[in-house]
Amino acid sequence: LQPAAISPNGDRANDQLRIGFGLFGVERAGVEIGVFDLAGHRVARLRPGAMAAGRHAATWEGRDDAGDLVPPGVYLVRIEVEVDQGVHRAMRPVAVVY
Repeated sequence: LQPAAISPNGDRANDQLRIGFGLFGVERAGVEIGVFDLAGHRVARLRPGAMAAGRHAATWEGRDDAGDLVPPGVYLVRIEVEVDQGVHRAMRPVAVVY
């Protein structure tokens, strides 16, 4: 995740989070990326679907699924990859500041 803290206030400095990940050793995998608050509620769902092996990236602009800016705080970005062998998850924190 780059950067570790975003400030989506429209000044073009750290306005969005870049989420980079790689899929290797699979032909296709189901991928879902979600952003959650610390209470465990999903606030945003990013780029779900099937993806081929390789490097991928998604962005989050600090907005919820309704398009509203989220309040400042710490959020968790979860990448979930489903393959024949099961589901693999990774979770990382990101801060939203104004």
